[in-house]
Amino acid sequence: KTSIYQKSHVNYSELLQLTKGWGNFVSDRINIWRLQHIINYAKTREVYVAYRKAGYSKKFLAEHEGDILLHKAAKKAFDEMGIKKLPTVKSI
Repeated sequence: KTSIYQKSHVNYSELLQLTKGWGNFVSDRINIWRLQHIINYAKTREVYVAYRKAGYSKKFLAEHEGDILLHKAAKKAFDEMGIKKLPTVKSI
C-alpha cells in the first residue's frame, strides 16, 4: 500500500519534470521572439534610415508604414531587454 507521502512525492516529482519542460518551452519561445525581432530590425533598418533622412516625412511614412512599425517594435523590444548592440542570429 502506498502512503500519502509517497503519492505526494510522486506527484511532486512529476510536477517538477513538467515544470522543467515548461521552462525549456518558454525559453525556446523567448529565443524565437528575440530572433524574430533581430530579423525584422535587420530587414527594415535601411527603410528606417531613409525615413530619418527624409526628415520623418509623413508621405514616406505612409508609403513604408509597415516596415517602419516593425523596426520601431524591434527597437523597443531591444531597449526593454537592455540590449545596446544588436545580437547576431547565431548567438541565439
